[in-house]
Amino acid sequence: MNDQACLNHSDLDELEKYDHLLDPDQQDRLSAIRYRIKNYPDRFDRPRQNYRLYAGILAMAEFKPSQRLCSCAINNHGCRVWKFCPYCAWRMKMELLKKFLTKYGQHKWYFMTLAFEGFLSLYPGLGDNLALYWDACVYAIKRMVQEGYFKGAVWSEELHIQSFLNYEGQPHVHVVIMADALPMANIELLKTYVCEYRGQTYDPQQGVFVPDDDSKVTHTVSTRTRPVKTRFYFANVLSYLAKASDLSKPYQRDFKDAMRRGRGAVAELNQNVTEILNGFADQARNRRQIDYKGQLDARSSTKFVGVKKAARSLKSHYANVQNILKVENLEHGGLDNPDDPETYGSAIEQEAQASVESTVYGA
Repeated sequence: MNDQACLNHSDLDELEKYDHLLDPDQQDRLSAIRYRIKNYPDRFDRPRQNYRLYAGILAMAEFKPSQRLCSCAINNHGCRVWKFCPYCAWRMKMELLKKFLTKYGQHKWYFMTLAFEGFLSLYPGLGDNLALYWDACVYAIKRMVQEGYFKGAVWSEELHIQSFLNYEGQPHVHVVIMADALPMANIELLKTYVCEYRGQTYDPQQGVFVPDDDSKVTHTVSTRTRPVKTRFYFANVLSYLAKASDLSKPYQRDFKDAMRRGRGAVAELNQNVTEILNGFADQARNRRQIDYKGQLDARSSTKFVGVKKAARSLKSHYANVQNILKVENLEHGGLDNPDDPETYGSAIEQEAQASVESTVYGA
């Protein structure tokens, strides 16, 4: 092996073995990663976290926030790049839990994933406009709140990477909704609003959303919605909004494919990773990534139903939240996929489709 571009970036042992091939910045970042895994295992080496599998990918990529990411928690400074940092994601998760977890049982909650059929192109400069798809989802959520179908919502903008080799991914949004009810008619209305998005912004003087351009999503919108029926599930979905992205799964899948073609294809894969991550950073720049609307927004709502800042900063409140997580066996992270039908049953959309088929076919 004589070319660092052909290394398996998800294998920290291989990267350490060929440390002499790396440039000084890469060596420093990998040294910081090993230090943090060894000295802060509760932050960077928890079960199912997979940080040690994707940290090398971030360290080796010429990714703009890499230095901050790989130095997070050293001298107790957070990097704030929580989309890829498990420690900063944990901090964001705890903020959400402190705001809302103790409010379970006082309101009706739903968890929804807004996504699109097929995969978008992540090719740098020539791929799809990811921000347009996030914007369309956010517009639809805000409009549902504005029109009273939702009492409030908190959401996170995500990017699922299907393939680094093929530049394929899927922007989507996870949203926790507070509403008296969420029938299929309202879900279909939400999907209609996603499809009709044309750059609308809200005009408070007219009290309406005003179109701004002709851009529109071209992929079919899809939803998966579940009522939140247990406190465990509520803690899980709130936590899921702030999960760090695990890059190891698509990378390792692509690495196996690349190896079948030779180490030259691995170099191509590693270059694609840098291009896709920097493209994501450019499109996500200045976006809130987690945001609030309606009665879940402490900034603008006089009817905010969450725990206010002064109360949630108390040690007693933090201890209460931690105790709930312990009771629900979530104190060490948890984070089951809340969209998993085997664990959490059919989504509202699936139940509605089954009801239609039962009526049509007499099943």
